[in-house]
Amino acid sequence: MTRSVRSLLRRLPKRNNQRGFTLIEMLVVISILGILAAVVTMSMVGITSTAKTNADKAELHTVQVAFDTMLAAQQLNPGDVCPAGPTRNMAAFPDSNLNHRLSPKYLHQDTTSRDYKCDIDGVVSPG
Repeated sequence: MTRSVRSLLRRLPKRNNQRGFTLIEMLVVISILGILAAVVTMSMVGITSTAKTNADKAELHTVQVAFDTMLAAQQLNPGDVCPAGPTRNMAAFPDSNLNHRLSPKYLHQDTTSRDYKCDIDGVVSPG
């Protein structure tokens, strides 16, 4: 090549030095991120329902243990203290008598996430 052609080629901008992503590459990355977000969202739906079920079981167990502890400590018959209907208010469970209630002595919370009732055998169940 001649010197004039070489000098002209040196002045032209080089295309291989340009950096960036093409539109296709960006669309592929966004598609992959969308698929990953959908998978994570669907897996969280199952996890939250399982967690809710486990929390309900744990709360029922806690109320049952507190009720059994109260009956044993005060030497009560469960048939004598169980309320007529279900309640969330643990300050009035099993009855509103000041001596026969779970909160605050046997449970540290006044309310629960769901209603509970007890039967004459001393079994606490969801109301």
